[in-house]
Amino acid sequence: MFFKRKKKQTNKGQELENRAVQWVARLIIVVQVRWSDFMNRQFSKLSPKAQLTMLVLLVVIVAPYCTVLVAGLGGQMNLNNKKQMAIHLPKVITKEKGISAPSVNDPAFQRIMAFRHYLDSLRQTEKGRLKFDSINRARPGLVDSIAQVEAFYNSK
Repeated sequence: MFFKRKKKQTNKGQELENRAVQWVARLIIVVQVRWSDFMNRQFSKLSPKAQLTMLVLLVVIVAPYCTVLVAGLGGQMNLNNKKQMAIHLPKVITKEKGISAPSVNDPAFQRIMAFRHYLDSLRQTEKGRLKFDSINRARPGLVDSIAQVEAFYNSK
């Protein structure tokens, strides 16, 4: 009565998604098994000396590649192409052209400053620092962008 398990309620969309994921996983396993059976049949036709030669050849080809990856030289070979995009600020249309420049009293600016205050307050506690680090890892450059927006608004 008190410790009775409750059935999880799932919606139809989630159920279909789970079925699709399971179907794809089963398909991948079937393909892997067929590929390994095929390769086993092909290599069983070779003599033991030819099998050893193929193994040595594979090690000679793959070992340098793995060494490069482990040594961290992959970044120099452009294997990891993650780059951060620069932030481009649009030109501000001033009063002379009909639209006023943004002010410090703008609600958007107030929201940004409230978020900056929240980020600053996160740094005060250990749990807060963990959350701040998590946000910073998920959104690198966010703190810099907030500082740029603040400088932009304050320059007007």
